[in-house]
Amino acid sequence: MMLFMKLKRKKINRLAAVALSAVFSSAAMAVPSNAADNKDIAFPACTASNGKQAEYHAIPSQDFRRSKMLLAAASIIDDRALIFYDKDNLHRLSPDARQYVLAHECYHLRAGHSEDAAKKQQNGEHISHDTVMKNENETICAISKELNFNTAQINAVFTEIKKVADFPFYPILNAQTKLALSCLPKP
Repeated sequence: MMLFMKLKRKKINRLAAVALSAVFSSAAMAVPSNAADNKDIAFPACTASNGKQAEYHAIPSQDFRRSKMLLAAASIIDDRALIFYDKDNLHRLSPDARQYVLAHECYHLRAGHSEDAAKKQQNGEHISHDTVMKNENETICAISKELNFNTAQINAVFTEIKKVADFPFYPILNAQTKLALSCLPKP
């Protein structure tokens, strides 16, 4: 909780909302800061664009909801690659859905989206909605392809995410589902 309070002081909520996921190697697993509380979750090893290994940090659901995030967010803070996740809801997802969510956040770190956002934030620059959407769309397509999920898996992943999402996220999730499906290789 101390880390989250420090992040709030640095106005990182907006940064974390901008930051998103990444592709990972399922062979190597990172150890989250609270691994004992989440034995059923496989945390992927994830190297950010700055060469740092991602650290995983659980955040209570109510804090995630207040910061307008869904299940996870990635950020670079003090040159540390961080992935925050909803400790109350991530474990409720199937292994495929968890893999998609965590891979998504890792991709944001790996592709430099989080590092770019952090630099802009430090310089007092605004992160445009267009940039956020471009990064999000790139991430959704990349993850959908790299995880090699089929249509049924993509539909199942987003259906599960909708079950834990608040209603305001539904239109976004519907659009993301369509985008993810459109990025799959054609049979």
